[in-house]
Amino acid sequence: MAPLELPTDRPRPPVRGYAGALRGFALSPAATAGLARAAQEHGASLFMAVTALSQLVLARWSGQRDIAVGTLNSGRDRGEVEDLIGFFVNTLVLREDVDERLPFGEFLDSVRETVLAAFAHGEVPFERVVDAVVAERDLSRPPLVQALIAFQNTPAEPMRLHGLELSEQPLARDFSLFDLTLNYWEEDGALRGSVEYSTDLFDEPTIARLTGHLATLAEALTAPAAAERPMAALPMLTAAERNASPRTGPATATRCRTPPSWTSSRTRRPAPRRPAVVSADAALTYAVLNERANRLARHLVSLGIGPEDVVAVGMPRSADLLVALYAVLKAGAAYLPVDPDYPAERIAALLADARPACVLAAGPADPASPLAAAGARAWSWTTLPPGRRWPERRAATSATTTGARRCAPATPPTSSTPPAPPAAPRAWSCRTGGSSTTCAGARVPTPASAAAPCCTPRSPSTSPSPPSSVR
Repeated sequence: MAPLELPTDRPRPPVRGYAGALRGFALSPAATAGLARAAQEHGASLFMAVTALSQLVLARWSGQRDIAVGTLNSGRDRGEVEDLIGFFVNTLVLREDVDERLPFGEFLDSVRETVLAAFAHGEVPFERVVDAVVAERDLSRPPLVQALIAFQNTPAEPMRLHGLELSEQPLARDFSLFDLTLNYWEEDGALRGSVEYSTDLFDEPTIARLTGHLATLAEALTAPAAAERPMAALPMLTAAERNASPRTGPATATRCRTPPSWTSSRTRRPAPRRPAVVSADAALTYAVLNERANRLARHLVSLGIGPEDVVAVGMPRSADLLVALYAVLKAGAAYLPVDPDYPAERIAALLADARPACVLAAGPADPASPLAAAGARAWSWTTLPPGRRWPERRAATSATTTGARRCAPATPPTSSTPPAPPAAPRAWSCRTGGSSTTCAGARVPTPASAAAPCCTPRSPSTSPSPPSSVR
């Protein structure tokens, strides 16, 4: 069973921690009544309805159909244990195929059957299930389920002490046992809830978006016209997100802009002075990033670099790395990322397989490195002011098996205007090695290279773009 891969604000640590926080939310009385009515019509409980709602939201956020969440069983179903003191709670796994082609009622029927079957086997300890199903433990995440749903429906009697007035006070929550724990309860005729989340993975604004999507989708699922519509047609974005989206209305085919055109457009708006890249070595605005990328792109074009060429970029993470990647795309070529810290054999295999036309490096390459053997050209914007000429060096062909050309210009790339856009560029080339030592590669086209619309996205009201992990 594949783990739940939600988009996170930070990479998942190799060993999970338990630092967490809590954020509350509420569903409207109308949405609560609608969920209760749908549950009654399908012979389900309100818990089953909020489970279906939660699994649908998690499916959209993760892009997965196979969604497994946990829930809790009190463990006191037998009369013999009612008067015993102790902790009998057991975790149950609710695994569902979230098929958004179905209307919500049919999906709720499936969730109902899953919940009933899980509670029918609720006496099986969760640890036994894990031992039987999980072959190898992953220390970075909880086993089997990474999200848990709890519904608090036990009446709470107020405490009374003679001569004292007592009131409940919320307690700060600074730990989380799962990536996400969704708690629901009824209060004053409406569903209220809280999300306990891992602060190792998520920031509060991300969880605020998640709770907004829960509330919006609950309204959409219970609308009168939604009964027979497929769930995929129902909106999830909040009103603020829909107003902020550049596209409104039904799904339409649009032309996706390439990263170079996106960067250039930022320099024409009131944002050229805003920071685009911030790293330990430099901070570049959109205008500076675009200008530097244009200069380097023209330099590459002067070497004959263009569509269908591959440029290897052997640079560590830095502001110059972003300049180099944009420049390669602006030149119409595809970039091949090469980590200079890779073993020499790995670098040599990458270059031999991709046969780049040019190799860019951040500094003088180690003479023994395959990057140097491939004719890597070191460049730095700190040592190359806009008015300074590049060192005169003729572009030479390396004698190595990579066939890479040295990136040395015959004339200085002084122009900051971008080169002419390529006809059908490729965006990047990636190589990966699995169990064998042979690299497997793929070349990915830029979205706007096709004459026809490059993509047909779903409506912004139905398919959000949750935050991506920075990896």
